[in-house]
Amino acid sequence: MNDNMASAGGGGGRLPQARLTAVLVHGMGARPEWWAPIVPVLARAGIAARPLAMPSLERSGPEAWCDTVLSQLGDEPVVLMGHSLGAAVCMEVARCKPVGCLILLACPPFHPDFSPPPPPDTGLSLTATARVGRFLRRACANAPQIAAEAAHFVGAADPWVPVEQARRLPFPLVVVPRANHGLNQSATFTTQLLRHVLASRLAAEHLDPGVRLDYLGRASSSSTADATEGLARLRLGEHAPSPARLDLEVTMRCQLKCQACARTMNASRGRDTDMPEALFTMTLDQMPWVGEMFFVGLGEPLLHPQLPAFTRLAAQRGIRVRLVSNGLLATAETLARLRDTGLSEVTFSLDATDEAVFRKLRGNAPLQTVLEHFRSVPAGVRKSIFATLSAANAGALAGLVDLAADAGLPALAVSDLNFAGNQFRSLARTDCSAQLEAGLAHARKRNVLIIGPHFHETPELVRSLRRSRVRSAADLTRRSAQHRHCLAPWRVAVISAEGELSPCNCAPLTVAGSLQERPFNELWNGESMKAWRRRVLDGTSADCLGCPRY
Repeated sequence: MNDNMASAGGGGGRLPQARLTAVLVHGMGARPEWWAPIVPVLARAGIAARPLAMPSLERSGPEAWCDTVLSQLGDEPVVLMGHSLGAAVCMEVARCKPVGCLILLACPPFHPDFSPPPPPDTGLSLTATARVGRFLRRACANAPQIAAEAAHFVGAADPWVPVEQARRLPFPLVVVPRANHGLNQSATFTTQLLRHVLASRLAAEHLDPGVRLDYLGRASSSSTADATEGLARLRLGEHAPSPARLDLEVTMRCQLKCQACARTMNASRGRDTDMPEALFTMTLDQMPWVGEMFFVGLGEPLLHPQLPAFTRLAAQRGIRVRLVSNGLLATAETLARLRDTGLSEVTFSLDATDEAVFRKLRGNAPLQTVLEHFRSVPAGVRKSIFATLSAANAGALAGLVDLAADAGLPALAVSDLNFAGNQFRSLARTDCSAQLEAGLAHARKRNVLIIGPHFHETPELVRSLRRSRVRSAADLTRRSAQHRHCLAPWRVAVISAEGELSPCNCAPLTVAGSLQERPFNELWNGESMKAWRRRVLDGTSADCLGCPRY
């Protein structure tokens, strides 16, 4: 088994793990609820929003607002965002304390030659109103002293913050078409806001690259040129943020000797080792930010006797747990027990529905047993299929489509072979186009989406179809001589049953270090992993050049 085995059965609605904070400051006369339309948009990108409640302007003035915001800022860099008067407060705060990214929404300009229309009745006394005016004048005058990466969003129809006046502030201006002062009601604004935040240096350093690429590249087509441009905008480098996903090999044991498996081709890697509970717990302890975990690897996870306990431990930490299996032990009773301890999905690794083809590829494994288990997956466990295609089973695609369609699955995930020892029989090296096109045509008739290997590089399949959907045989057979898609070394931690970190599931024999010798954080951005990422980007990794994900 390998990293290509992931879910394609039902999409994913779980929010990514939050790893960046946005502190939100409302405007005059508003409350923290003003941010309600914006908070979930930020959350879907892995940004935890913290709307603040400001004290009374009548009693304390805008200076107390600054003190309130400053008291909520720690040492970690944040996105500081304010609306109207709150934007001016954020400017003053950013001048006094470094922030990672400053976002101003409809910040009121204060210039002698500008006479805005009267604002709505705020209920403030003349003294308090004058104090607000003096604060705005000072904040606008001090704006050039701000060093943070910043942007100013203004509605094109805002009567209180006209675009020509907003240009006087020394920040890049984003004009939202047809929006007025209440930007929070504009869907166009929320889209522009999120894309701007995700393109910031702060997001590049802290957020999951897959989440960022999915949003920043949403307007792109599926062409390789557009995909390359999207990756370039992410400024990928040798350093990676904390990984969003953990691929955990809990055992090296397997009942099968599959023809294309790295375990079969490298017998020395196939040591009969199970991960002990102490190592499993230590692994989770060192990665508290992980939101998704796959039990996957060169061994069969269901052979581990403590898998239900491991599932419970992970689920109790809020981790979404998935399983990739050859299906031989995936009985309804076993999956129900795992469901009750926190399993959310099982992916069956299935390469054919024809008995002879399946036995040839899977070392005489009984196909009917696997199919029976697939059809009897209990309620509450989402199921999906992953198929590795090659010259030996390119004609099996139509049968796999029927299996998916009959089970009510909207999609089927497929990939060409990886690993250097498999290339002579891969789709890329053999002429299987006619068989593949026939299978794809059948998929269209059965209304089943065929998803290629690039769906790994995005957090939500539904939003990524234009880049991951297989429309022709060429989508499965083409290879690239330069980096275009793969984000695995930046967002997936691959840990073996012995606690060894590998840079990618497509290179399971490459080891970057052991968690039993060094902490994960040291290994994840240690010299071995950084050198691997450089080779991925430079096109000098021999493991990557033949990989369908690259």
